[in-house]
Amino acid sequence: MVKDGVFTKERGLLDWLRHNGFLFKGKNYHFDKYGIYRVRASRQEPSKGIPRWPVRDVLAKDVHEPSLLAWKEHYLTPVAIKRQGVELTLDREYDQYEGNLRTEKYDCNIYLETTEPGGEDVGRAGELYDDIVSRLAWWDEQARQYAAEKLLETANDWRDEEDPELTADDFRRRMTLTGFSVSSKETLGLYSFFYSDDEMFAGHEIFCEGDTEHGFTDSSIQG
Repeated sequence: MVKDGVFTKERGLLDWLRHNGFLFKGKNYHFDKYGIYRVRASRQEPSKGIPRWPVRDVLAKDVHEPSLLAWKEHYLTPVAIKRQGVELTLDREYDQYEGNLRTEKYDCNIYLETTEPGGEDVGRAGELYDDIVSRLAWWDEQARQYAAEKLLETANDWRDEEDPELTADDFRRRMTLTGFSVSSKETLGLYSFFYSDDEMFAGHEIFCEGDTEHGFTDSSIQG
């Protein structure tokens, strides 16, 4: 944004002006994606999440502001990297690189987060990504084993009465890796593995999460 002639980059959300939860009449503006506007707005700090900017007035549309036009061009320029033989494309909206890994054994989506909003560097997450891709069979086996330890009892609670009880081997065998994500926080590398459940949980995904200090720390069903 440009405020008082100074260009700054900050993530925030333009919002409609409200009072006690109700919209002010005539203040529910609609903005074009990637449009440049001049608005009158007031910053609000939420208890969590990004700042919000309730818009009081739209003063101009299609504003020719050189610094914002340059940032828009930069933002819309495609960014792609190749890492461990996998093509990854930057999705700036979600601050992550995305790609697909295909081998004889795997066909899974990859999400590699950037170190900061609007950035392109992946920092320590890149090192963790390299290790996971180069040793995916090992990581996959660790995730399956952890998920079986945490969720086997729940899976048997979900099974139909006429179905035989699942063993840990059954559980691990029926999981199919569909993707993983990698990010970093300070000195920690964070990872999540996603699996299809082969209807053990009525089609819900199995998630396995952990970090480089503690190993796997949680497994759950989602979706």
